[in-house]
Amino acid sequence: MAALLLLAIVFTLLSFFSLAGSAGLRWKELVGSLFGWIVVPVLVIGLAFSLVLFRQRVDPTYFLKWQIPIGAAFLLVTTLAALHLLASAGQDPRAVAQAGKGGGWVGYALSQALLAGLGLPGTILVLLALGVIGVVLT
Repeated sequence: MAALLLLAIVFTLLSFFSLAGSAGLRWKELVGSLFGWIVVPVLVIGLAFSLVLFRQRVDPTYFLKWQIPIGAAFLLVTTLAALHLLASAGQDPRAVAQAGKGGGWVGYALSQALLAGLGLPGTILVLLALGVIGVVLT
């Protein structure tokens, strides 16, 4: 698992520097459209997670507290949705996602689901709460 994750991250990094051929260009477009402006932090989190998995294989006494990845996931989800809400203010949210801006398609899906269920004030409140929980857990 750790090796596959690390391989995907290295390939993604190579593709962002145009060092992975035509497949890398397509991959770069896909990853960029999925995560929008936050693609680099997503890669850093993925790299850190893969290194932790490797360390656990090498050193069985090493233990990562469950709160850290959960908190990081909360922060990631919050950031993707919030970025998409900010980037699409006064614009078509779908067009913003298609352009790979804001939180990309993931941010679009998260923000639209929250908006549909909670409205704008509820969405802002939930995102703030998730952000605070994410900070506390990490």
